[in-house]
Amino acid sequence: MEKKKHDAEFKWEAIILVEEGGQKEAAVSKKLDITDKTLYRWLSEYLKDRNSAFSGKDKQMTQILVIDALKQAVGRTNAREE
Repeated sequence: MEKKKHDAEFKWEAIILVEEGGQKEAAVSKKLDITDKTLYRWLSEYLKDRNSAFSGKDKQMTQILVIDALKQAVGRTNAREE
C-alpha cells in the first residue's frame, strides 16, 4: 500500500476543522480520508509548536497557506449559516 503525502495546506485545513470548527477528530479523519492516527500526529505536532508546525523550509509560504485555509474554513462556516 502506497503512503499518501499531504501538503501543509491540507494538514492545516484538518487542524482548523478540529480546533476552530469544533468538529470531532473521527469525523474530520473520515471526511478527509485519513486515518485517526495521522490526524492525531498532526494535532500533536501543531500543539507542540503552533508557530512552526508543518513549516518545513519555507515558513512564509506556510503562513500564507494557513491564512488561505482559515479563509476557506470561514467561508464554509458562513455558507452553512446562510
